[in-house]
Amino acid sequence: MKDNIGLQFVDTNILGCAHDISAGRKHEIAKKLLKDLWNTRNGCLSTQILSEFYVTITKKVKRPLSPSQASQIISDLGL
Repeated sequence: MKDNIGLQFVDTNILGCAHDISAGRKHEIAKKLLKDLWNTRNGCLSTQILSEFYVTITKKVKRPLSPSQASQIISDLGL
């Protein structure tokens, strides 16, 4: 098991931008950051961030995801 030294906490803004295709350049940057963090196993999330992400991505972005799409992303992040 990996120790917690060097882990990067991902906030709602980064997670939201990574999945909000209407976020333009921010979307591409956040998507790459998340991919890198998950590939190196250096990223971490909290339950609160996942809850905030769900509300943001289903209600507050220009092109919201469906609740089932958002739930699937959250489920995938939990693996």
